Amino acid sequence: MGIHKTRCSVVLLLRDAYTGLKPAPSSVSLQVEGAYSAKPIVKMAEGIWVFADLVQDPAIITINSPIYSKQVLTINLAELNPLDPTVTVSLIPGRSYPLPSDAVVLSGILISAAGKPLDGVTVQAALCDERGAKARLTTDALPGSAEIETAPILGKVAEGDRYEIRSRDGQWIEECKIVGFGTDRRKLKLSNPLQFAVPRGSVLLPVITAISDAAGEFHIVFRPPIASSAFKVEVRASSQQLKHESVHILQARRNQVLDPFILT
Repeated sequence: MGIHKTRCSVVLLLRDAYTGLKPAPSSVSLQVEGAYSAKPIVKMAEGIWVFADLVQDPAIITINSPIYSKQVLTINLAELNPLDPTVTVSLIPGRSYPLPSDAVVLSGILISAAGKPLDGVTVQAALCDERGAKARLTTDALPGSAEIETAPILGKVAEGDRYEIRSRDGQWIEECKIVGFGTDRRKLKLSNPLQFAVPRGSVLLPVITAISDAAGEFHIVFRPPIASSAFKVEVRASSQQLKHESVHILQARRNQVLDPFILT
């Protein structure tokens, strides 16, 4: 009888976008397209889901949840590091997510030019105020760097987070995604190497993501704490067309984008 060797295909590291913590295993279910018997090994302590011996490449994995927005991941297995095939996924709070009463939320509606609600469209909100920065670079970072050294400013930085990197004078440098930590949580590993030089003192401003539902509604939830009682964000949504809008947000309330986003 031969020995069957199991090959690790992909490791999904899941994090709750609102809390920055690992989700409860009962709050998500994962399904691989075309591999109905593929059951992940769940390591609850680390918040990771491990899939082995996947044949189809790219692998299409659907994340369903009663509290998070549905996500469909297309993962090119051949492009992953065979020694560490980890993909970091930020779970986005949906309509039924149990938010506290003082949560800061920005809601709106996406519709087509014909007035039809748009389902499954990604919406992002980027903080435009340095007072909302989560961390500051403590050393210069060169182009090609895959790790940056930071000092915390406000709240938690978690795997899966997206940030705009801005200089001391507020100039946009580039956007990055955090996929892990170095020897300590001040050293942040990036999903892609930096394209540009980032000077010491630059800050990380959160970019928060939401996905519109069948009614075209989206709900952007800001991770606490937030320093200012009122702050400005830039909201962007993309279908075939990219739309930007600046909105002022108030603390401890449910904020609303008054006019629908019309995408063509």
